[in-house]
Amino acid sequence: MLFGMAALLIASSQPAAAADSGFPGGKSRWRLHRSPHFELYTNDSGWRAVDTLGDLELLRAFFLEQARLREHRPIPVTVFLFADESDFQACLPTTVNRENRLRGLHLPQADRTTILLTPSDNEASSPLVVRHEFVHHLFRVAEENPPVWFNEGMAELYSTVAVERGKLMFGRPPLGRLRALQQEKLMPLEQLVATGRESALYRGNDHTGIFYAQSWLLVHFCHFGAVDIPLENRLRFLAVARSPEVHDNPALLREASRQLLGWDLARLTKELNSYASAGRYQARSAPPPPVPEAKTYTVEDVPPATMRLRLAEVLVRTRQDPRAEFALLEAAGAGDTRASEVLGTLARYKGDMVAMQERWQKALAAETPNPAVAQEYVEHRTRQLFARFDPYYRMPAELGEELRSCLLRSIAATPEQSRAYEMLAWIEASAPEPVVANLNTVQRRFGQLKARDRTLVALACARHHLGKDAEALQLLDQLPDLAPDSWSGEAAETLRAKIEGRKPVREKPGTRPKPPAFTPPIKIKPMSEAPQ
Repeated sequence: MLFGMAALLIASSQPAAAADSGFPGGKSRWRLHRSPHFELYTNDSGWRAVDTLGDLELLRAFFLEQARLREHRPIPVTVFLFADESDFQACLPTTVNRENRLRGLHLPQADRTTILLTPSDNEASSPLVVRHEFVHHLFRVAEENPPVWFNEGMAELYSTVAVERGKLMFGRPPLGRLRALQQEKLMPLEQLVATGRESALYRGNDHTGIFYAQSWLLVHFCHFGAVDIPLENRLRFLAVARSPEVHDNPALLREASRQLLGWDLARLTKELNSYASAGRYQARSAPPPPVPEAKTYTVEDVPPATMRLRLAEVLVRTRQDPRAEFALLEAAGAGDTRASEVLGTLARYKGDMVAMQERWQKALAAETPNPAVAQEYVEHRTRQLFARFDPYYRMPAELGEELRSCLLRSIAATPEQSRAYEMLAWIEASAPEPVVANLNTVQRRFGQLKARDRTLVALACARHHLGKDAEALQLLDQLPDLAPDSWSGEAAETLRAKIEGRKPVREKPGTRPKPPAFTPPIKIKPMSEAPQ
């Protein structure tokens, strides 16, 4: 996958136009449209820009609501909507086959997600591919890493969401999948759920074929089919099928099918075949979630000099274009933080981690508002430090202050995130002098965090370093209620053993207790911020 590229394919019969010699689209008048969660640059008509932003805002809200997810890792999204197909084509990577007639490009990169679009001959199909790829982005910002079949199946399921008569229609089959279901034999379910990202079933055929069709079919069947089985059971089966444990132990899939659906896998496969053959797929309507109205969006003209840098950014992201890179180098030298962000991501793609760190450090020193850069930078600086828990480790004061400052700015810019709070807890846990105010900031957000088990260990460790061992042990006593992962469990035992003055007791394989059916609220007392 070139520089994190995922291509969106739409058929067209028109020949490609040649790219001009300058930055594509550089002679046009561009405007910047903003909605609460997106920015969109376009030299096309205003109504298409507003429609695209509205479609993305609606899908974002609906997917997060239906999937019961929240954004834990904010990543900015920038859309470039080209009026001229030749300009769009000139921005595509050199490895792209022009015969595939791309109408969209989705670039999930470290500092930003970028979407390139050009109007399609088929206006009904153009939004489908954008929605499909955007669902992958939403899994990413929710810090979910589902297996590829579930990721693709959900992306297909939500790609056809559409507003009709004031309601959202949800569940209609996507274009192109029905033919594969009618013409090809279904894969064994064990093979489907075990398919990884390196499999030819996933990587081949330009995102077509039975793997994608059957992924959608299974997800749709569990949401809308088998109406004699309670919906709760069908969704619980989906949850088991997507779990990492099933990949290593297919017997769990067979057991879940028997217990939750009342069928063995042979019967389930037969039901799926019948579902595909009948071709009668249910859909349902739902009230649209509240989203900002289009009249709240802002629009402004983009100065040519600024737009030149944005187009250079596109070419660096898609083609690693040397002339575009030079334009960004000049801008970064003059203090342009966004240019430094892009160049840092380019350095990461090239494997030059030193240059990546320098570029992002420069952007952060200039107080970039981009929270993704702060998180990526802090993770890079601390990845080796926290790979293994060491209760004796103390971070150098200068490094701790730098990372603490990055995270606090990120939290101030986007307080609804999760990862920055979690990392801040570990910075304070390893700092020579933990800042109590920052620990309280983390604790006030604790109930909404993603990695609460690891964060609880960090809060306990910080208390130990502050001489509050009784409070540290009280926190560790609550860790089992969070069904901690193995790293958190081992770290907690290491910390507890240090406090109690004994050797750690290592967990034996197969002895980890089952997670509780209900997670009680974790009780964390605020710490006094008065000088001791």
